[in-house]
Amino acid sequence: MSEMLNADAPGGSPPASPPRGRPRLQLKKRDPAAAARLAQQAPRRGSNPFGDAKPREEVLTNKGIDVKAMDRKTELKAQAAHRLTRQQREEADAIAAEVKHAEEALREANEKELPENALRATLEQKRKELNDLMEQFAAANLEARSQPRPRQGGQPRAKPASFAQAAGGAAPPPQTGPKPSILGGGGPKPSIL
Repeated sequence: MSEMLNADAPGGSPPASPPRGRPRLQLKKRDPAAAARLAQQAPRRGSNPFGDAKPREEVLTNKGIDVKAMDRKTELKAQAAHRLTRQQREEADAIAAEVKHAEEALREANEKELPENALRATLEQKRKELNDLMEQFAAANLEARSQPRPRQGGQPRAKPASFAQAAGGAAPPPQTGPKPSILGGGGPKPSIL
């Protein structure tokens, strides 16, 4: 039937071969120079969500910043915030004791199956009070450390000769003669035999 249709076609040419599917790709051979360039490039270790990110130390060093000094300064600021004066420590310890007492009361109520809601609220209030107090102390200590301390008379402070003088006591009399040795007196050493 298809021959009849093609025979009736104008020109009377024989039927064309049916398409075989997709045409074959005509690829060029690989260039040896391109292969060498590809081999020289650093192989990628897979995809990285951070791209070509570099370590912090390397970036800061390239900018000319001393990383160790910067880390030391940051560490000192963090330590200054946590150092408390004697009065601050006493206040914090008092509130911490209240928190501990509230925790024990809550634990006892839990063991005896008593209502705990009021105790939980008290405990949360004490914890919040302690956290707020510690934040206030940290802010005050950072502010106090950032301000330079004024010196009297513009002269550097002289070191006292001893702790007794620093406390306001009299200085010990100056020593004359040989200083005592750690091992014993300064006299002749006894013979072993």
